[in-house]
Amino acid sequence: MLRRLHRWIGFVTGPFVVLFALSGVALLLRDPIEAALEGRPPAVHADGRAPAPPDVVTEIARVPFPGADVRGVRGPAGPAEAYRVELAWRSDRVEVWVDPYSRAVIHTRLPDRSVMVAVRSLHAALHLGGIGAALVALLGLAIAAHGALGFVLLPRDGARPVRGRATRVHRMVGILALGGSLVLGLSGAQLAARTTSGAPAPGTGVVERLHRGDFAGRAGRVAWLATGLALPLLALSGYALSVRR
Repeated sequence: MLRRLHRWIGFVTGPFVVLFALSGVALLLRDPIEAALEGRPPAVHADGRAPAPPDVVTEIARVPFPGADVRGVRGPAGPAEAYRVELAWRSDRVEVWVDPYSRAVIHTRLPDRSVMVAVRSLHAALHLGGIGAALVALLGLAIAAHGALGFVLLPRDGARPVRGRATRVHRMVGILALGGSLVLGLSGAQLAARTTSGAPAPGTGVVERLHRGDFAGRAGRVAWLATGLALPLLALSGYALSVRR
């Protein structure tokens, strides 16, 4: 009965596992993906010139966007980097990079219209708003339950001879990705349920940081990246086993 339940949960959630895993990997690699799609702001050079003060930088950023309100200013992390100014202009949020030495706008973007915003909406709510967030919460619980059932079934299946490449791949990947799938499924369900209830998820909350791999430095992100790449393989090998049976 447990094996049949495990198989059916995997059959139903398999496409969503692939969707959530690959979109999660894309979000982990958001910075290089956005840089590849939109380009990086060019480096700035002092050339002996004094940099403009922050209040002048904000005024320079507003020139192409008359009437915009300044929402934030991020100073350069090094001498070769520009200021980044966030503006609220009409109904959009605009990010503007300003060279403090030449006192010119060198790059602009609309972050809320980027491809990665669409990927995040798909990952968090399937582009379906509150209904989608509720569905994501249920799927997160189902994915975690599926992983737990697989762990329970391991000793029973271990007594049977391992036949076929798909079986070996499914068991090996399932064991390696078990911890990550449980944490990601449960934390994703909690975040989606919080969205459904209307409570905003804090950007620095423990659950959100855990879900996006913001722990243990680079090792945490690498672990989640490996899990995100392993889960589609787990789902596909599970389908191969179901077809064979």
